[in-house]
Amino acid sequence: MATLSHLLGQHVIQALLPLLKLAISLLDSRITIIALGIIEHHGAMLLQCQSLLTHPFFIGANYFMIDTPILSSSRIPIDFILQPLVIFLTLVLAWPAQSKLEHVVRISLGFPLIVGLMLLDSPMQFIYMLWDSMEKQLQSPGDPQTWLKYWSDFLNGGGLMALSLSIGLFTIAISDSLQRKQGI
Repeated sequence: MATLSHLLGQHVIQALLPLLKLAISLLDSRITIIALGIIEHHGAMLLQCQSLLTHPFFIGANYFMIDTPILSSSRIPIDFILQPLVIFLTLVLAWPAQSKLEHVVRISLGFPLIVGLMLLDSPMQFIYMLWDSMEKQLQSPGDPQTWLKYWSDFLNGGGLMALSLSIGLFTIAISDSLQRKQGI
């Protein structure tokens, strides 16, 4: 599954780029996306986000007026972005099923949830990296207990895997319930 992810990952991420860009814009309207795309860096495939801060903002108790837009760039490995999808598909396809149709139903039920997780995770990671770099660049210590930091720590500490497994198990449970009720 990991090899398949590595081979097809660029295409999956390429298809999600418009939704990822929209998600970043909706989550933080102070950010203007200049470029969002896949790059290769030292043999690794990365999703790179280049953005501008164009609106005034607070960091901690300091208020910053923007005279000229501030450029920021951050990258996330594609393998990291695809991790929820790989975990979900591995769990759903490895779970015993009585027919191939049951696997299709499970994937159909869980796919919107896992894509939703991916569309929430990566944009929030980009936003967190942007604000973290702004704090360092402007030498203004921000609030170390922000919700973005908590989210990032949760995801990087195994939360992304836990959410992916939960979505997979939820999908299997719903599919099994439908199968008992409707005989799928």
